Amino acid sequence: VMGFGWVSLYLVRMGIAPVLGLIMEEFNLSYAMAGLLFSVVLFSYTLMQLPSGNLGDRFGRRKILIVSTVLWFLFSIATAVAQTFMVLVIIRFFTGLAHGTYFGNDRPTIVAFTPKDKMGQGQGVSFMGLALGFFLAVFLAGMIAEYTQNWRWVFVVFSFPSLITSFLVFKYIREPKKSSEGVQAGHAPP
Repeated sequence: VMGFGWVSLYLVRMGIAPVLGLIMEEFNLSYAMAGLLFSVVLFSYTLMQLPSGNLGDRFGRRKILIVSTVLWFLFSIATAVAQTFMVLVIIRFFTGLAHGTYFGNDRPTIVAFTPKDKMGQGQGVSFMGLALGFFLAVFLAGMIAEYTQNWRWVFVVFSFPSLITSFLVFKYIREPKKSSEGVQAGHAPP
C-alpha cells in the first residue's frame, strides 16, 4: 500500500515534466518561469518534512496519510483546471505540501509493521513505488497529452491513483502503536 502511495505521488509530481512545453506555450512562459513551476513542488515538499512528522505524532500517521493522499488528489484536479500561471504555481506549491506529509508518515508506518529482520526489504519494496511512479509519469504523461491533445488530462488521469491510495490506507493500514516512551512498538530506542 505504501509503495502504491509512492506511485500515485510521483504520477502527480512528475506528470508535469513531459507536458511542460505545452504549459509554457499556453501561458507564454519563459524558461525561468517554467523552472519555477516545475520546482515549486520540490521546495514546498522540502519545507513540509519536519512538520509532517510532528503532525503524524500528534494526530496519527494513518490519518495524515489519508488526508495527504486526498489532498494531492484534489490538487491534481485543481492543476487540471487552473486558468492562470500564478494560480498554477500556488496549486503546485500546495501539492508539494501534501506530498511532504507522506514521507514523514509512511516511513514510521513501514517500520512499525515490518519484521525487524526484513526492515531493509520493507523499505526497499515501498521505495520501488517511487521509481515506478517516476517512470510511469514520464512515460504516460506524454502519451495522454498526445492522445487528448491537452496537457490538463494528464492531471485528471493521474489524480485517480491517489484516491485509490486513500482508500487502501483507510482499509488496510492500522495506526502504528507507540510505547510509553514514544518509540515505535517492538523496536528498541537508538
